[in-house]
Amino acid sequence: MNSMVDQIFTFLIILIFVTAFGLMYKSWLDKKQSGKETRKKKQEILINILKKKAEYYQSKFVANDIEEIKLMLAKDYSLLVRGIPYRIDGIDEAVKWLQKAMEESPGQSIIDQRITLINDDAGIITFNWLRGGASGKTTHVWRHQFDDGWHLVHEHTSYNPNEK
Repeated sequence: MNSMVDQIFTFLIILIFVTAFGLMYKSWLDKKQSGKETRKKKQEILINILKKKAEYYQSKFVANDIEEIKLMLAKDYSLLVRGIPYRIDGIDEAVKWLQKAMEESPGQSIIDQRITLINDDAGIITFNWLRGGASGKTTHVWRHQFDDGWHLVHEHTSYNPNEK
């Protein structure tokens, strides 16, 4: 009789442990899934914020508003562009080229823009563009400063062949 009671007791203990571990595992899975959904929502929000910042930048480029453009450039901004055999470093030098580009090619249409978040503090925006008689492609690297928002850190612009 003792043996039967011991077996039932052992079975109940095992059943309790298995049930407890199963519930803990289910709870862990639920939290993990919730974390994925939260990350996805956060990424969507960051992409939308960055998209609006890029649209604002483009609107100021089309409007030839170099003063607003300067406010969006990071202090360590750099630029690679056709016709210049070296990287342009710093806002002052880059503004000269940006101003010239705005004046030479009135208006600009953005085509096929794609935003990719690298992490919560950095994103890459690529797009094709048409302005005046020229067309090309550009890559923007944006960085988020905790206390200062999103700033353009680097730009690489290429013109399509047989164009300016």
